[in-house]
Amino acid sequence: MTRKFFFFSEMGYNAYPLEALEQYGYSALLFPNSIFDPEKARDLWQMFLREHEYASEMGFDGSVCNEHHNNVLSMQESVNISAAVISQRIKGTIALIGNPLPIHDNPVRVAEEIAMLDLISGGLIISGFVRGTGIEQLSTNANPAYNRERFEEAFALIKKTWTVPGPFRWEGKHYHMRVRHFGRDLANVRNRRRVADAASGNYAASCPISIIARASRTVSDGERAR
Repeated sequence: MTRKFFFFSEMGYNAYPLEALEQYGYSALLFPNSIFDPEKARDLWQMFLREHEYASEMGFDGSVCNEHHNNVLSMQESVNISAAVISQRIKGTIALIGNPLPIHDNPVRVAEEIAMLDLISGGLIISGFVRGTGIEQLSTNANPAYNRERFEEAFALIKKTWTVPGPFRWEGKHYHMRVRHFGRDLANVRNRRRVADAASGNYAASCPISIIARASRTVSDGERAR
């Protein structure tokens, strides 16, 4: 096994006054955006992007991007946008730790965006998916009781969008789609051999874009949906 090293930064907004934190007692969900200074945020973004560039210059194998919402911990509201920018600034692979699937109503759109990233970067995307936190659930009014179900079904739909020739129809419990994903065949050219491994359940080896999410046995039920 070859060990690789990736640079990671939350890229948070740290320009708010400490007095505000002391006043409210928290920095997530209900922390007011009145403390946000766009000019300071712009400068922070340029600093963070330069850090990724410098890490690549120093020999790191790639960068990691994530996303958070309603939280000063990270200014990355979209992991895909962060990765798109960084892919044009570094030489290595980019790992995505984001795209909280349970709060997305259109998993095919997620699949399309990541396929675009894979093509733009020349096949350097490792896509991780997450279930998200309570902050994402509350802020989007998503029912947490269906968090696991929506994650597994969305993951199965994305994997099928990347690997199965279409168009096809998806009728699941949470998602109903008429799928025509043109980018699938383009992204799949370089890794067509991996599709043969799909039946084994080794999802990280079966998709055109490497993925680092693992779904449970209920994925097979979602894939049988028509």
